[in-house]
Amino acid sequence: MIKFKNAILIILLIIGTTMLTRFVVGREYNNQLQKQNLELESMNKEIEVLENKVMQLENELHLKSNSTSNIINEVSKEDFKILGINDYNIIIKDLHTHPELIHFEGVLGGKMQFTHVYILNDKWVYAKFSDGHIQGYGLYEFSIDDKLNISWKVIKEALN
Repeated sequence: MIKFKNAILIILLIIGTTMLTRFVVGREYNNQLQKQNLELESMNKEIEVLENKVMQLENELHLKSNSTSNIINEVSKEDFKILGINDYNIIIKDLHTHPELIHFEGVLGGKMQFTHVYILNDKWVYAKFSDGHIQGYGLYEFSIDDKLNISWKVIKEALN
């Protein structure tokens, strides 16, 4: 009977040791998994910040490289001068500060921003927008008051 009790104690000891080992290993694995998930989240946030910065820099570059080709005709330039606007780029820059006009949500964490803006005349602008994943375009109406404040109205937007 003592040999039987000893055998049961040995079996229970082996089972207990095995369970304890699995618990410790499992806990360590979970800790490593949590650490890796935190690192991945941090990297994803950093990627999002960098993607937004790239888009912002692309917008600035586009503004600088196309500052003389964003207006369609000479008549519109004259209309702006009548309104007291010598630099029509203020219209382009102002639209860039109004991403809320874009009625489409970004995907995969992206934020919609205007990428290319073309002044059609003294009332309308054609603009392209993107979040880095999807793109679209729209027609926007603007008005300028005597203090050179610009108001915007969405005419039509679509995704590519």
